[in-house]
Amino acid sequence: MLSGAVGVSLAMFVIPACSNLGSLIFVLIVMGWCMGCLDCLANLKIIMMFGKNVGPFLQAMHCSYGIGAFVSPMIASAFLLNRDCTPYIDGFTIETPTYKGSSDNQTGSEMNTVTLRIPPQPHRVFRYQHMSHLPKAFFILGGLQLAIAGLVAYVIFQEKLGKLKPRNSANDPGHTSHMMTPAKGFKVDRIGGWLRDTCCACGGREVIFITLVTCVSLFIFDGLQSSFANYIYTYAHESGVEGLQKYEGAVLDASFWVSHGISLP
Repeated sequence: MLSGAVGVSLAMFVIPACSNLGSLIFVLIVMGWCMGCLDCLANLKIIMMFGKNVGPFLQAMHCSYGIGAFVSPMIASAFLLNRDCTPYIDGFTIETPTYKGSSDNQTGSEMNTVTLRIPPQPHRVFRYQHMSHLPKAFFILGGLQLAIAGLVAYVIFQEKLGKLKPRNSANDPGHTSHMMTPAKGFKVDRIGGWLRDTCCACGGREVIFITLVTCVSLFIFDGLQSSFANYIYTYAHESGVEGLQKYEGAVLDASFWVSHGISLP
């Protein structure tokens, strides 16, 4: 979990330095791998700690995810230039009228349209990149993530030093109410033995089937969720609704994520 948290924060710091698509894809792959490890291990550890009483704690973690998804666009929107640079990247065309038969626009003159192709203008894109100050948003978000990694490191060191004790002792009758009862042959330090004796005890085919169904379900529903969030921003950006500014698309998108996270508990 500590490695994943540090990896996410470092990826945030590196993203503004990516100058081409290949480097950006590589950094995002590393960042996604760290986020996946952090998310999966956090869910697993909470379930192992609280067992059947995991509900409030697990939902609180996902609620924090929704709040973070709400705050992040708010931070980024303060550094956005809100200017479409696509014409300066791909080039664009303009149409200008010309008149035949007269030097001025008198009645009876014939009007033609001339199409001019304007080539890409990388100098203007470079100028707008430096006007936006967007890297500061990544540095702020990366710093926040790094602070969380520091908190995880503090907990690890306190545990190694023996300063962290279980809230309930082994003689406390309520001790088993929050802890998962270990299965026979389960050892935390021997993942292979746990997979063999506990996870795969129901049979190889059943485990493979449940794993595949879970993967497909997560792929479909989590993908639909993320796609709908992107659709909200695209709608705000391209719909042309009167009074709806482009930067307000981030507000709508953030509102969707925070409502999604808060509704989980």
